[in-house]
Amino acid sequence: MSPPLAIGDFADQYDHREGNDDFTPAGKLFRSMSAEDQGRLIDTIASAMEGVPEDIDNRQVGYFHKVEPGYGNGIMKCLVKSY
Repeated sequence: MSPPLAIGDFADQYDHREGNDDFTPAGKLFRSMSAEDQGRLIDTIASAMEGVPEDIDNRQVGYFHKVEPGYGNGIMKCLVKSY
């Protein structure tokens, strides 16, 4: 992070990531869905990721896995089929 700026007094930056949990709410939402809805979501996301470079696919699957392991695994299986 950059040092504070001297503007009469000091101005600083707010780190919006500090204390922020992006994965728990998404995991709760995913787990609240029926298996059919989960499958449809996984298929939709995986099809939207077709043609994306493999390193980005891997990073995204890691994020989905942090949300819910079954979510990440489901997307990974769909992506592997498309290679």
